[in-house]
Amino acid sequence: MNYGYNWVGDYDASGAPKQQAIWLDDLPVGLLNGAASTANRLHYIEPDHRGTPRAVIEPQRDVAVWAWDIASEAFDNSAPNPDPDGDSTAFTLDMRFPGQRYDAVSGLNYNYFRDYEAGTGRYSTPDPIGLLGGVSLYGYVGGNPLTRVDQFGLATAVIFGGPVGDNPFGHVAIAVSGSDVYSFGTATPFGSSISSYLLDQAERRDSTVFIINTTPEEEAKIMDYLRSRVGDPLPAVPGPDSDDTCATRTNEASRVAGMHDPSNPYSTFLSIAFGVTSPLPESSAYTAAFYSNLTGGTTGSTVSVPRGSTSIPAALNQFNGKP
Repeated sequence: MNYGYNWVGDYDASGAPKQQAIWLDDLPVGLLNGAASTANRLHYIEPDHRGTPRAVIEPQRDVAVWAWDIASEAFDNSAPNPDPDGDSTAFTLDMRFPGQRYDAVSGLNYNYFRDYEAGTGRYSTPDPIGLLGGVSLYGYVGGNPLTRVDQFGLATAVIFGGPVGDNPFGHVAIAVSGSDVYSFGTATPFGSSISSYLLDQAERRDSTVFIINTTPEEEAKIMDYLRSRVGDPLPAVPGPDSDDTCATRTNEASRVAGMHDPSNPYSTFLSIAFGVTSPLPESSAYTAAFYSNLTGGTTGSTVSVPRGSTSIPAALNQFNGKP
């Protein structure tokens, strides 16, 4: 049983728990092993920086009863040790990389939309969005599992365009996997290709794209909000303390999906006093950078499109809608 991409537990046919996970945000930190009446049921999980379990500790003896060496093969092609304490009792934990569950029958790791094959470091089936996700249809996290994870193979992009002569604050837009770009306050039609949008922006400004790994539920909430504002134009000249700008709408799209940073230093007096989201594009970039690093690691989660660019990095193709 999963909630979002976090595994909750395994249950028998009558609904009785066999194993249940305890989470601290997106880190697995505990395990209830066995039925409610089982003695010494609680175990501790030690995860790594990505949320991959590396050890299960039995607190009564303070020893590891399951271990998966963090120095093992990078793409998971190293089996965990089910009996590191040598008591001849094997402990089973099928959690693997974030979002994955090991299937002993197939030897593959279930990864929601696809199955992952550790022996090759690739998925066993092609990307469900095809070439929109890049030329490597079977690749896992761009070949960099040390800092990146892929819970679903889905993502949201927040696009920050730098200041220009007639706009000292910059501009921000948002895109969801396979759904094109939504840019409020520009002449770009809603649902336009992110490639054409960024090439148009490159004629006058630098752009930075923050890629955030998102769940289907989060993306549905973002798209519902964006579509609800399509017929609602921005004020002609929104000011730095306006409550309706490209940034407030992008921030609200992120907020309805659960991405909100109250410590954002770009909040202005209006946003603090009246509880509205910050109207400055820099605030969107700040929050997007935080969640980009949180969900995908620093490598490959930020893509630059400098002014004067004539092509778009392949990592951004996943946001273009299907033909």
